[in-house]
Amino acid sequence: MSVTLKLDLPEGLYERLRDEAGKAGQPPEAVALRCLESQIALSSDDPIGKFIGAFDSGLADLGANHDQYVGEAVLEKLRDSRDLG
Repeated sequence: MSVTLKLDLPEGLYERLRDEAGKAGQPPEAVALRCLESQIALSSDDPIGKFIGAFDSGLADLGANHDQYVGEAVLEKLRDSRDLG
């Protein structure tokens, strides 16, 4: 069973979607569905996923690259603790 969902996209977002669809040789609807499926899977499997979009971090790519930022913060803490010891 499937359900139809109508979305009003900003023109710039639709243009990016259309460009990605062209590169993939697929209709924009298929690419949009793949993006939604991927994002939902990512946020449901990720313990930090429930916090993505909950606050303004000032980082435009935090949702996609949060693991990198967490890793960098841990590495910085380790370096700081080594300098103190």
